[in-house]
Amino acid sequence: MEEKNKSVGYLYGTATVGEKGQVVIPAEAREEMSIKSGDKLMVVNGGGGMITFIKVDHIQGTIDELTQFLATNKES
Repeated sequence: MEEKNKSVGYLYGTATVGEKGQVVIPAEAREEMSIKSGDKLMVVNGGGGMITFIKVDHIQGTIDELTQFLATNKES
């Protein structure tokens, strides 16, 4: 059986920055992480020369859960 998700830090290959600053995410990474055309990605400085992409809808879900938690556990 094929492994569904690779471990954190898995190397998918390389990408080249085009003249307009565009980068193509390797197909294997897009498929595995369900990244589709039109998806919004946050671009984060990972430190040490690393750039991290985070799907905005993933962050929004986390923010929504945290907001709900804080609202239900708010001290009076």
